[in-house]
Amino acid sequence: MDHLTQEKTFISNRLGFHYFLDVEQFKTVDSHLWVQKLQEINAKWLVIQNPKDRAIPEEFIRTFSKAGMNLIINFNEDVCSDIDFSNLTTLLNVYGKWGVKYAYIFEKPNLRSKWGDIKWNTYDIIEKHLKFFIPFAQLCVENHIKPVFSPLFPGGDYWDLAFLEKSLESLAHTDPQIKNNLVLSAFGWDWGRSIEWGSGGKNKWQKTKPFHKKQNTQNQQSFRTYEWYLELSEKIFGKKLPIIILEAGVPNDCFMDSSMDTAPTDIPFAITHLLNGKNVYDPKNPELLLSPIPSEVIGCNFFVLSAQTEKKYFPYRWFTPKGFPLTPALTLGLTSNISTPQTEENLAQINIPIKQFQFKYRRYILFSDSLKQEMSNLLEKLDPYIRKFKPHLGFSKVDAANAAYILYITDKKKEFLSDDIEALSENCIIKIISPNKIEELQSE
Repeated sequence: MDHLTQEKTFISNRLGFHYFLDVEQFKTVDSHLWVQKLQEINAKWLVIQNPKDRAIPEEFIRTFSKAGMNLIINFNEDVCSDIDFSNLTTLLNVYGKWGVKYAYIFEKPNLRSKWGDIKWNTYDIIEKHLKFFIPFAQLCVENHIKPVFSPLFPGGDYWDLAFLEKSLESLAHTDPQIKNNLVLSAFGWDWGRSIEWGSGGKNKWQKTKPFHKKQNTQNQQSFRTYEWYLELSEKIFGKKLPIIILEAGVPNDCFMDSSMDTAPTDIPFAITHLLNGKNVYDPKNPELLLSPIPSEVIGCNFFVLSAQTEKKYFPYRWFTPKGFPLTPALTLGLTSNISTPQTEENLAQINIPIKQFQFKYRRYILFSDSLKQEMSNLLEKLDPYIRKFKPHLGFSKVDAANAAYILYITDKKKEFLSDDIEALSENCIIKIISPNKIEELQSE
């Protein structure tokens, strides 16, 4: 999609992360460390999972809220069990006073596994879900917290679009205070597809049917799930509700083999730059521009800020548990030690002239100088990739900077720093691999 001719784009800071899920890191020293790291990469959102039956410490929360972070509490309650609303009342009351801005209570209530076969076949699960969600939302509003509608599994055993539409129709007739403060959520999984897949929603892909995959049509099982949900909110409420993206940067909720060192960074690169209002070329189709992310998306939270024990999360970590930046943060050039968090005022951007986005090459394979002696072997391995994409090849960073997509092959990956990326191009897509990873390119 060509969106180079937009006159102005006003962007608030929308980058965020999911906090540790595998260990509890709720000490005061932890909060100070991670506030600093989030500020360094100019992030202002953090999703924190609440411990069972107790509160996150006050000082931990206040450190983030005083720094201007938008905290989202995920209570992750069991939707098929009785909810202890007395406990929730206490927690929401103190969280609201300490500065928490958003909260949600359930995840994926449209999956049979969340209910069990008996309750799934017995209950009207939409009605049962709302029976818990509405009083939760009321408690949130009373404590100056925005209630976030439970994130749904895209597709799911109960088709997520039908589940959401029926739920919103019921919520449209509930307390105006709930309607006026309601925030939607959507998982930002890419499902291994281009992050342009599904863009345009049902209005564009009208032949899409639940549980049926047809040729020449796309659906909501993509990073663009949020677009389909926004359409439904506009249909029912007469306006698009604000929405928060969760777990961006992963294919879906089935994580890759933990033996991999790091997940691909081209998709996080594209998403983070879209969030900042930049023009971005599709990593899977470098000659095409990605559709912008609209202002209704108020926060986009990547999975995961860090993890300590759960190895299946390790490829997706942006930092070590002690705060050292890993491949996603380094490759995307976000660790520039920004001293002052950007505000909505100084993030107002005037679009860059179109001529600056007219790249000379679609793809460029950049080799590090240290690989010159191995070129014969490398070119043999790259032959299928070269035949498919017909890229330019060379050792010149100056030439590479003229490409929409740069594949950098180096055996000195750790020496390739954020300054190198900035020297190549602010607007191109860069993927860095080691020579022994060339075989993995066949999946592109």
